[in-house]
Amino acid sequence: MLKYYIFLVAFILTFSAISQNTLIKIQDFDEPNQEWNFITDIPFFDSNSDGFFGIHDGDNDSDANDTGVALKANLISFGDIKNDFLFINDLSDEGDNGTNNEAIITFSSVDISNYHQVYISFDYDIAEFDSSDYIKYEIIEDDVSTDIITLPKNEKGLISISIKNKTQSVFFKLIIKQNGIEDYAGVDNIKLEGILIDPCSELMISEYIEGTSSTSFRNNFIEIYNPTNTSINLENYDLVKYTGESIEISNTLNLAGTIPAYETFLIEDTTENIGIVSDLSTNSFVMDFTGDDKIALRNSNQIIDIIGEIGSSSNFAKDIVLRRKSNIQNSNNQYNIEEWDVYGLENLGDINVHVSNCSGAIPEIKISGNDKSIVDGSEVTSVLDNTYFEMISVDSGDEIVKDFYIKNVGDSDLNIINIAISDAINFSIITSPSSIIQPSDSSKITISFQPTSLGLKTAIVSIENNDASENPFNFYIQGEGVGKSNSPLMITQYYEGTGNNKWIEITNISESETPENYYLALYWNDDAKNPIGINPSRSKLIPALLPGQTLKYQSALIVSQPEYAIDGNEIKSSICNFTGDDILIISTSNDNTCWENRLDIIGNSSNWGVNKSYVRKYGHEAATTHTGFNFNDWFIYEISEIDNAKVGTNQRIGN
Repeated sequence: MLKYYIFLVAFILTFSAISQNTLIKIQDFDEPNQEWNFITDIPFFDSNSDGFFGIHDGDNDSDANDTGVALKANLISFGDIKNDFLFINDLSDEGDNGTNNEAIITFSSVDISNYHQVYISFDYDIAEFDSSDYIKYEIIEDDVSTDIITLPKNEKGLISISIKNKTQSVFFKLIIKQNGIEDYAGVDNIKLEGILIDPCSELMISEYIEGTSSTSFRNNFIEIYNPTNTSINLENYDLVKYTGESIEISNTLNLAGTIPAYETFLIEDTTENIGIVSDLSTNSFVMDFTGDDKIALRNSNQIIDIIGEIGSSSNFAKDIVLRRKSNIQNSNNQYNIEEWDVYGLENLGDINVHVSNCSGAIPEIKISGNDKSIVDGSEVTSVLDNTYFEMISVDSGDEIVKDFYIKNVGDSDLNIINIAISDAINFSIITSPSSIIQPSDSSKITISFQPTSLGLKTAIVSIENNDASENPFNFYIQGEGVGKSNSPLMITQYYEGTGNNKWIEITNISESETPENYYLALYWNDDAKNPIGINPSRSKLIPALLPGQTLKYQSALIVSQPEYAIDGNEIKSSICNFTGDDILIISTSNDNTCWENRLDIIGNSSNWGVNKSYVRKYGHEAATTHTGFNFNDWFIYEISEIDNAKVGTNQRIGN
């Protein structure tokens, strides 16, 4: 929720901060100087004693924008509302003008990308409003409504609303509903102010490392970067820690020394055991941070940069490295994860070195797949960014092809020197990017996956380039070679109907009774995007089954269809909480090895099974259990066909 402050408690700003404020836009309804343009969906009107909605001509200068002289405007008593101002008195005007509903005044969108610590403020005076009357304001940041706040009724004062530092554009609305000639309100001095960003002018935190720790050591580091062209003395600077959810400073570390132009200053916990040479080794409690603590850099007791959001309980930064992107030229007293590259535990390749375009034009490499960014050093693969190629049958002779894009987000040419894939047997590059990528341009890499054997295949894509902070740029890709298995148990039917009507059928297709060491497992939501190495979302031990015996699972909630399948022999289980974009498998384990030990499968991460029933071709054709999902192994039916299937047919659940 947006914070707002009323009247004299409005601004708690230091004199130094106020002195830097720039007036970006203003609408005081007096003169056109820097006016913040607006439109109203209800036309302004002056109906004399019957009502008024518009700009009151308080200075009697008859500006072109003035609506008229409101008879009751002299009742406004808040001192800063004067001369011309917005006045409301009987917005409904007894039905002649105005509206019995809301009037909305919309102030135009303003680009604030070159400002930080931006806020909107205005004066108001509301009198005699009854329970159905109100004035609200709405803030829209980057086309997203942040919140809608109702002003206190029958009060007067000054409102100030902070805008998030990462916001690129903002606009503002006043929403008014008022009926009655005795009620009135005034609004004036609507201002948009902020501090103009002076690029490369202040120290910033350039790296945060929350490493391994024990009772005897802590591998924690903070790196500070000087982006200016002159040395900076640290006499007025300190680091402070906010522990967990606390909004009060827990510990302070005063800094000393000098950081030369475009150089770094590395602070370490004195107990670190990696052997890093630092500029300051300290046992200060500030360096005893965990993933839910916040670390702020201050200049003269004012926060200029911060890791984390003060007051939040999120464990946002445990066992990771945060490295400031090289195109970030300013510190930020509101944490914005988009300014940082995220690396794994104790990835120390660039420690005590920071590359920034403050020191001159540099290239900056960015890799994406499926329009999703891929982080340098990422070991996590996913369908979402194309790094997980999913499954393909080894015997099919087919391939899975994925595209990736290299973009130069820097301001000098990016040179692609070489691209290598660590597993060149199962993965290959079929389209290479341009060797030179100019600023703002992109070039495509196309990679093929064609496994030569069963199992999970993992490779590292290594892109050698001239981005000093990300050379080489490495990321993992994975795919799976699948094929027939020798499972005695087979998934023979899937039914995803309306509401809770969901079923899974399993059959023992062997000639022997199966032991109780098989599991039915479900991967849903994000787990289905890459199930490798994680526990299943749900799992259920499969009881012993005789040869040819079929077992039915249904949703644990109330199931009503198909009626014939509800005979008391079904097993109710949350394993049937699937929605058509999930994966179900039979496996010999139900822990983080469940996926690699699968014996049969139905589904993938697409919407393959919504409102459908799949019946295995077993009994019709020579289908076998398989570690990969293949549509050709299944007959696909509408739900109504299964509900009305004839007795004795394979379409009926349980047959």
